[in-house]
Amino acid sequence: MILDGAVVFVGPTLPKRVRPEDARLEYRAPAMRGDVYRATLEEPRAILLIDGAFENSPSVFHKEIMWALSEGIHVYGSSSLGALRATELEPYGMIGIGKVFESYRSGALDRDDAVAVLHGPEEVDWPLLTTALVDIDAMLAKACEHGVITSDEFVLLRSTAERLFWREREYDRLLAEARSAGLSTATADRLRSWLELNKFSQKALDALDLIGQVLAAWDVLQTGFLAEFEFEETLAWHALKSEIDWDLQGLSPAAFRRLEQSLKAEGLFEPVEAQATALALADEIIGEQMDDDDVERAARVFRISHALERGDDLIRWLDSRSLHHFDYLDILKDTRNLERIRETRHQAIAKNIVRILRQRGLMSVLPDEFE
Repeated sequence: MILDGAVVFVGPTLPKRVRPEDARLEYRAPAMRGDVYRATLEEPRAILLIDGAFENSPSVFHKEIMWALSEGIHVYGSSSLGALRATELEPYGMIGIGKVFESYRSGALDRDDAVAVLHGPEEVDWPLLTTALVDIDAMLAKACEHGVITSDEFVLLRSTAERLFWREREYDRLLAEARSAGLSTATADRLRSWLELNKFSQKALDALDLIGQVLAAWDVLQTGFLAEFEFEETLAWHALKSEIDWDLQGLSPAAFRRLEQSLKAEGLFEPVEAQATALALADEIIGEQMDDDDVERAARVFRISHALERGDDLIRWLDSRSLHHFDYLDILKDTRNLERIRETRHQAIAKNIVRILRQRGLMSVLPDEFE
């Protein structure tokens, strides 16, 4: 576990000014396709999906959530896109929290746009420009409970809200449309005044509930999630993984081909390719995830070999090479894998070293003491 914390994908559902402050929580912008895969590479204790891209940007891919679960990461969803994905992936182990999730799971809610909103940018703390249907539902139910509207008026207002395009759902528009549909002016004014004093967001309450439950279960989450399904790789999954992996390296396939040609022209490609091949095969042979002891041993070996005695030295070393948490994790996995290969295949490796030296005509020029 490299990032011993929880990654929380959230935006307009829970603006920064009302988010719980806790060092264990790393807040990130609403998730788009590939973001859960990226987060999984950092091996957090949990991933909390609340807000995500909708309509104009590619949404979080179901497979990347399933891959996170198969990698032993606890994944939760609530409030918005997170509630939708949790409903769909609950059979695989994703945990849904909150009333919005429960409404989707029970079938009381079955439309994706019920959680969608228009909002401003992150720079000004995600201001809401519209209201989600699930929040309107919760407010109308509370108004009915308090006698502000009758049950018949609730039905009228609810059906009016459903007919509104999600980009146009907000209370002034709702009340205007409802008045055209028969709601009295007195009721509309009474409800408007009540809303000004009692407005709340069910999505926000669910998000806070999710965060609270995760923090309360923090010690339990130290044990990785045990998936009861076998992750099946598909063409779509390989396409996503390849796209993100190239992006993380800061290169496109075309740029890599140019790099390869340049290295070959300088006579540098063969040794780099051989090392890369060895790392790939070592990963395939060893394969399993690293536990905390593996991480500690690999980190010690790596830092000693690179004279990185202090934490600050390691941070500077990573920064100087534009490397991130997940890059360091890969380095530690490579270190662990090669150490195990050396331990179990020492004689074969030694024999191959001698054979390669003979092929390159280097054995004959070694001093006699090596004979």
